Amino acid sequence: DNLTMATDTFVYEALSHPKREFRLLKIQTYNSETAPSVRCELASFPLDEAPPYHTISYTWGDDEDKAQPILILVNDRQFKALPNSEGALRQAWAYNRDLHIWIDSICINQQDISERNAQVSIMGQIYMNCEQVLACVGD
Repeated sequence: DNLTMATDTFVYEALSHPKREFRLLKIQTYNSETAPSVRCELASFPLDEAPPYHTISYTWGDDEDKAQPILILVNDRQFKALPNSEGALRQAWAYNRDLHIWIDSICINQQDISERNAQVSIMGQIYMNCEQVLACVGD
């Protein structure tokens, strides 16, 4: 089964126009009995042609949290997610299993400074265009 067999590490595909497009996540499955527990798809969309989506507002956690990532599957590849990101996805799945989601720590390539800066500059639009902001306040 894909949850246990995926061994490749996720690699971001560069955004063609990082000030005019962004990535959205769609959770495919969540199963607390498996590791990784979350399996999702990540795809890019032009800002003005995105499907309806929700944004997630949450805290990234402290340095200790960042040092203990949780593996999830993104496009059938292993992705090291912040514990609070995985928790936020879990809560979003419980809220509605058919959502496109924007969550900054996963939808933005945090290692690409140029992309990150471009995406931060359109964050206001990303939040303004969403259907709803889901606030995660912990488990």
